[in-house]
Amino acid sequence: MIKNIISIMLDTLFVPIGLIIYISSLLIPKNKRLWLFGSWFGQKYSDNSRYLFEYVNSFHPEIDAIWLTRDEKSYQEILKQGNKVERIDSLRAFILVLKAGCLIICADSSDVLGRFSRYIKVRLIQLWHGTGLKKLKETGRMNGKLAKLIAKIIPFYLPGYKMVVATSKLSALTIADALKTPVERVVITGYPRNDTLLIRTDNIRTSGRAFCFDKSASPSLLIAYLPTCRDGKVDLFLKYKFNYRKLQNTLRAIDANMIIKPHFYNTLTIDIPLESENRVFIFNDSDIPDIYKILPSVDILITDYSSVLFDYLLLDRPIIFAPFDLEEYMEKTTDFYFEYDDVTPGYKAKDWDDIIKYLIILANGGDIHRKERFLISKLFNKYNDGNNSERVFKSIAEMLGVIHEN
Repeated sequence: MIKNIISIMLDTLFVPIGLIIYISSLLIPKNKRLWLFGSWFGQKYSDNSRYLFEYVNSFHPEIDAIWLTRDEKSYQEILKQGNKVERIDSLRAFILVLKAGCLIICADSSDVLGRFSRYIKVRLIQLWHGTGLKKLKETGRMNGKLAKLIAKIIPFYLPGYKMVVATSKLSALTIADALKTPVERVVITGYPRNDTLLIRTDNIRTSGRAFCFDKSASPSLLIAYLPTCRDGKVDLFLKYKFNYRKLQNTLRAIDANMIIKPHFYNTLTIDIPLESENRVFIFNDSDIPDIYKILPSVDILITDYSSVLFDYLLLDRPIIFAPFDLEEYMEKTTDFYFEYDDVTPGYKAKDWDDIIKYLIILANGGDIHRKERFLISKLFNKYNDGNNSERVFKSIAEMLGVIHEN
């Protein structure tokens, strides 16, 4: 909260400069075919923005698609792909933002905007980063109220979203509420990142496993534990009967490997000993910066309150839910848009003993939640055809009037 207040105070000091930039941006013609992309405050090359960026570069050369970043590793990766990239806060990026037809983001405007760039009148396209199970934190809403107060003094401070994408009518309502955006500006297209889940080929599954393991370590089953973001360090292991030896033996018995990857904001409170036949692997964000590169290879997902569950439903594979700290999480962190049990089609584990029990059941064919998964997936995923990126592209192009110019 304090950092947010300081940031806004600094912005107010730059009001005279901001006003000049704002007026200039109104006068400078926009290039409808210049689309700028970014994600996660300029620190990552991932999520819906990445998948739409790569799609546009592959299939729509008539669009000048450029990624903006603060991260050197992302910068070099995009250069190797042969795609265009610029550093946020550079003069080049500033000029591009002035001329851009739109900015495409997945978190907030700082995905692509430097401090002075925020004053530019520009179309913001919000792809977001997950279907809303959890409500946005109260602190975030308080910061939003403060920003709106400043916007009354500086009317060009909050540009607002020209378009927001969602995965279904139901998710459109939650995202409109979360972002305080008119529901009329929300288009139902599906998420670009989910297209990769729907390309169901053996090559996709194999490449995902090879990303994590060498061929000699490739198991019959791949299990992923992906807990949601939490504030600070939270013990999700020893506090809930985590027994490494018992889990390791179970994974050997069912010929499975398990990936444990925390949210990139968090670190884990356990260490896994190295063994000659290790079955449990902890990865951090530098190991797997984009979980959607391996998610198509995952046979069983274990999660708690992460929105990844709604995407994973498209694969029609088992999910074990691990809401170990449900009451504490809701009390200290946030509330949910839905009753948890109503939208989580799978076994519910109260601790790691339960997880082991349900893994054995599923490995032996005890998947009893398929019908329930199908019904919940239909509620949250209107499309399952792998054409989400094309729908998003067409929606943006139509809004800009690009398609009619071809």
